[in-house]
Amino acid sequence: MSVQEQRIDDSAQQALAVTIYNDGLALVKDLRRLTLTLGENRLAWRNVSGRIRPETALLSETSGTLQFSLLEQNFDFDLLTPESLLRKYLGRRVQVIRTNAAGERTVEEV
Repeated sequence: MSVQEQRIDDSAQQALAVTIYNDGLALVKDLRRLTLTLGENRLAWRNVSGRIRPETALLSETSGTLQFSLLEQNFDFDLLTPESLLRKYLGRRVQVIRTNAAGERTVEEV
């Protein structure tokens, strides 16, 4: 069974702090509230800098009541293009939704 991805965007942001250093470096502390379920969770942080150094990204629990372990961490930053969209869904089933001028929709699974 596949775990549904939980997307964490700007609406979950509780606090943001930025410290700027020389040579184009900065430390960003971005506190976002989220709810984990028992078992495995799949999280996706949205609206973060494309220049982030993935090896410096940390996930921590701030309430002091939960213990968790990070199983895997990936950094997928690609701009949405027809090529990147095709690459991400190659070999998977997708739905094509077409809307005509009258607003009528047709759905085709391919």
